[in-house]
Amino acid sequence: MSEPEQINQWVRLCREGNQEGFRLIYNSEKSRLYGLALRLCRTSEDAQDCLQEAFIQIYKSIHSFRENSSFRTWMYRIVVNTCLNHLERHPVQDKLDPDLLPAPGADPDGTLAELETAIGKLTEGNRTVFVLYEIEGFNHQEIADLLDISEGTSKSRLSRAKEELRNLLNGRL
Repeated sequence: MSEPEQINQWVRLCREGNQEGFRLIYNSEKSRLYGLALRLCRTSEDAQDCLQEAFIQIYKSIHSFRENSSFRTWMYRIVVNTCLNHLERHPVQDKLDPDLLPAPGADPDGTLAELETAIGKLTEGNRTVFVLYEIEGFNHQEIADLLDISEGTSKSRLSRAKEELRNLLNGRL
């Protein structure tokens, strides 16, 4: 059984009132979604709060999920929206969470740490598109659907994010 088919089976279990289905979804997706939340929120505490809030919303809303779309994309949209709402209330501080830093010895010249710092300094909309496209692997149409923007807006935000990164890295932050 493919991974999307497996997730859809778990969704059906949830809809039937079987909490084991939700536990399986949670265990399958929590690491991936935490990474997304951490890159958007920039602190592990905020990412954990947003992820918890998002999973509560996913649980409460699972009956509204239409199986003609991807459940994973639907979950990402909830996590992204939860993080963006959180960031409206609590703007990103100019600090880098240690969870975003490479493992000791994995970044001898500091390039990865510098890149993560620069990503954190991107404007919110540009950072969101950059993370979804370059790190999470979504295409522009998927990002447009997730963020309720046009595909062209997604492309322009990615372009601006890359330009911001070039400027930040050339100026060495």
